[in-house]
Order: sequence, then structure tokens, then C-alpha cells
Amino acid sequence: MDLLIVGDSHAKCRLPCGFDSDAIAKALDVPDRFRHARSGSTARQWLDPANTWLRDALAVMPDAEAVFISLGGNDLFRDYVDGKVTREEAERIAADVRDVVSRFGSKRVF
Repeated sequence: MDLLIVGDSHAKCRLPCGFDSDAIAKALDVPDRFRHARSGSTARQWLDPANTWLRDALAVMPDAEAVFISLGGNDLFRDYVDGKVTREEAERIAADVRDVVSRFGSKRVF
């Protein structure tokens, strides 16, 4: 299956030692052109027009059968610095994640 991988450290399979293992991509033999995960990235960063990440992933999306997305964890970590995540922060994160997911249209998204 030609799987497009998008998102954060989980999608990149970052190990505790700081090494990006790309275990999912390697196990599924995902070609490099479909590997678009960025360790440490937030959903908000994926939506930022200054980053080409989303644009680059969308450019190869027509050739992919499905999309694996992992986003939101780093957004939560960023907002948790004061020891809590407010309802407004959680709703903003959820909206950002939904916005990214919606860009992939009718593709099967996991």
C-alpha cells in the first residue's frame, strides 16, 4: 500500500534517545516521497503557510492510497507548560487537527 505519513514524532517513530526510527514507514516499505512526518511538529505548524510541509504532502497525496496522520500531542505539551490544558486550548488543538485532516479530502485517513 502506498501510505502517505504525515504528522509529528509518533508518525516519525521517534525513540526516547531522540532518534527518528521511521519504523512504520520501514515496516510498510513506504517510499521516501510519502514520508512527511516532522518530529516535534504541532498541528498549528502544519497549518502555517510559512511551512511547506502540508503543501508538500498534499502534492503527493493523489498517488497515495491512504494517509496516516499523527498530530496534536506536541500542541498539548506546549499548552501544558502551566500544568493544565484549558478547554479553549483543547478546542483549538482539536480544530487545528481537524483542519489538517480535512485537507486530505476523501482519502482514507488513519
